Amino acid sequence: MDQKVAHEGLAPPLDDPSTTLLTLTPDVASSLNPSVDPLAAWGTHMKRSWSVEEDDKVRAHVKAHGTSKWTTVANALGGRGGKQCRERWHNHLDPEVKKGGWTAEEG
Repeated sequence: MDQKVAHEGLAPPLDDPSTTLLTLTPDVASSLNPSVDPLAAWGTHMKRSWSVEEDDKVRAHVKAHGTSKWTTVANALGGRGGKQCRERWHNHLDPEVKKGGWTAEEG
């Protein structure tokens, strides 16, 4: 690939994993640049525990904007995807989620 073309915005240089490899699947990324760990090239969202601050931001977003536009809250958090934020709300933070055991009626 011609470096001049790459820097004109038509295609990022193959030797820059921060621009190229994060947009490719691991198998394609490693075939283009075998020195890069294919799993490291999978994406920008790391798997980690949720912090209290992140939970508070999700709650504030839902209070202000409702349960839509998850990409907006993900951008505010940084390092999280919209799907992660939506699942965090619906599975853990939503006050309607019952966290106790089964009631006699449900049993």
